[in-house]
Order: sequence, then C-alpha cells, then structure tokens
Amino acid sequence: MSNRLRIYIAGPITKGPLAENIKQATDAAMRLLKAGFGPLCPHLSCYMGGPAPAVLPGDTTHEDWYEADMPWVAVSDAVLRLPGESVGADKETALAQQLGIPVYTDVEMLIASPPPKGDPRFHDVLRQMGLLHNRKGADYGTDEDVFANVRASQEWGVAPWLGAMLRGGDKVKRLKTFAKKGTLANEGVEDSMLDLANYAVIALVLYRESGQT
Repeated sequence: MSNRLRIYIAGPITKGPLAENIKQATDAAMRLLKAGFGPLCPHLSCYMGGPAPAVLPGDTTHEDWYEADMPWVAVSDAVLRLPGESVGADKETALAQQLGIPVYTDVEMLIASPPPKGDPRFHDVLRQMGLLHNRKGADYGTDEDVFANVRASQEWGVAPWLGAMLRGGDKVKRLKTFAKKGTLANEGVEDSMLDLANYAVIALVLYRESGQT
C-alpha cells in the first residue's frame, strides 16, 4: 500500500470564474503529487458531464457533491483549503477540524511541514472513533449537548467523567467475556473496543471540563 499522505483539496468551484477555480486546484494537486503526496482534487468532477467543465455536471446538485465529498474528507490525512469564498469548502474544512484532521491554507507550508505519518491503521481507527462519536451523539445526545446521556449520571450523584468511565467499564467486562469464551452474544469485539476508546476520550473531555486538572 502506498505511504503517500492523502490530501483533500478544498476550494471554490461555484463562486468566481470556473476555469480559474479549476486551475487553482489542479495546480495545487500537481504540486502535491510531484512532492510525493496523494492529492484528491474534487474540481476534476466538473468534467464528469463531458469535455466542457460544468459546476454541476449531469444534472447533479450541490447536495450530491457534499454527500459524496465528505467521506473523502473524513479519511484524508490533511485538507488544503485554497483561497476563495466557498460554502462547500467551508463545510469540508469544518468537518476536518471536527475530526482532528489538520487544515493547511498554503501548499508550500504543507509540503514543508506535513502532518506526521505514524501508522495509517492507527489514524484510520481514530477517524472511525470520530465518526462513531458523531453517530452516537446524534442518537443519544441533544442539539445543545452531545454528552447529555453521559452527563445524566449527575442525577445519581456521579460526576459526568466518572459516568463515562463506568460505561467504559462495561465494555471492559464484555471484552473479558470474549477473552474467556471466545464469543459475544450481541455487540462485536471491535465495536466494544471502539466504544471503550471513545468513553475514555469523553471522560477526559468531561474531566477537563470539571476543572479538576
């Protein structure tokens, strides 16, 4: 497998001259490619409807492209945010920041000081944790507080960060059962490990929030 860092290029398409927007992005992509990175340039999708570029080729919508591009942002090693006003690029940048993916605004700075590689499998797991956190926050949290379900432990006199650790303890018990029996009835081993890791992070966030550090 290639060890090139995956760089998602976020920049304007709709606003401003289309040809200039495409050139800005493809120039950056070529610069990154030659420097040893693995750039993804979504601006090339403008040619998917034919030889003449179009903002929305093939009767697609902006939502089609937002939904198609976001998963690629989520698995990138870094995002390069090019100059120019863009609702889509702003959304992509916001997702990257939410997932802890570094965002650069200068291609030469990215080349000179790229994000650390580490083990790509480790970073893939971190992204899975982030996506799992988002999904469960939508199911169990509220619009005002993504940790509302964990924070409910306060109703029983248990500090929220301790409540998170208690939930993590349940995952440890499940993994101990698997270690002894080699099987689990419901939730899988990987799901339990991801939940355990997420509860540890949530506990850290809530512990820092409590001001006990």
